Amino acid sequence: MSDKQLPETAEYDNLEEVQAGIAALVRQESREPGKLTNTNTLRSLLNKDFHLEKGMQVNLEEFVRKAPYQDIHLLMASKDALYLYSANSLTEDNAERLLRSEELRADIAAKIREESQNLAQLTGLDTLSGLPSVQGAEDIELYLDEIAKDGRYRDIQKMVVSSGSVCLYSETFITKNYAAILGRAAANDPAATIAETVREESKIYPRPTNIDIFKGQVFNISPDELEAFISKSLRGDDFHDIKMLQASTGARYLYSSRYLSSDYAMASVEWQEVGEENNP
Repeated sequence: MSDKQLPETAEYDNLEEVQAGIAALVRQESREPGKLTNTNTLRSLLNKDFHLEKGMQVNLEEFVRKAPYQDIHLLMASKDALYLYSANSLTEDNAERLLRSEELRADIAAKIREESQNLAQLTGLDTLSGLPSVQGAEDIELYLDEIAKDGRYRDIQKMVVSSGSVCLYSETFITKNYAAILGRAAANDPAATIAETVREESKIYPRPTNIDIFKGQVFNISPDELEAFISKSLRGDDFHDIKMLQASTGARYLYSSRYLSSDYAMASVEWQEVGEENNP
């Protein structure tokens, strides 16, 4: 039986059957894979699989005191989240250790989501050590691996920027492409940021890139230094595919010859600058 399924039955239409199903699930998860049962997850399963009658409530504090379920214990996290476990499979010390791990993962995910949503920025791995629940954790990346395997945190994504630093973001609030732009800016290599952004647009869309977009705050490039970094992108040995062209309007664009021919790039630019406006 999957750890995301309750015992199969046609319909749970009375409270005792519901309680027996809860106990079976908690015991199963405590035994294999040896984890706590989150009561928030449990509630969603109850609504989906138990077909609770309207108004039926499961009082967990009363439930764990019943004779058949006295191996089922309640644990409260620091943020009032409730967890269940079976003492038949987990000792109190092990359950407390798992609870601390649960809280740590929840705090990490909350910080990443908050910064993605409210600040539109990546969360550096090194900044996570400032969280109270994370302080003293030996290897944060181990917890990130656990987060990656947990369906509750499927929006949390990890990326390694060109400097080698690890950054994280929530794809609920930041797209993969935007995260890539932020990652390049975080690496603090403007010439590489320009080149990689141009390559990405040439490959994916495909289209040349107006140099004015690099004046945007997200790229973190000083307007006074932009021309110098563009010149570096055009001259550098690592950027030999980056080419510039100028539209009839005078607007300047960059493109990657890896993905676009010069004729296609020029036609695309003229369409963006002139043709599209004349053909609404």
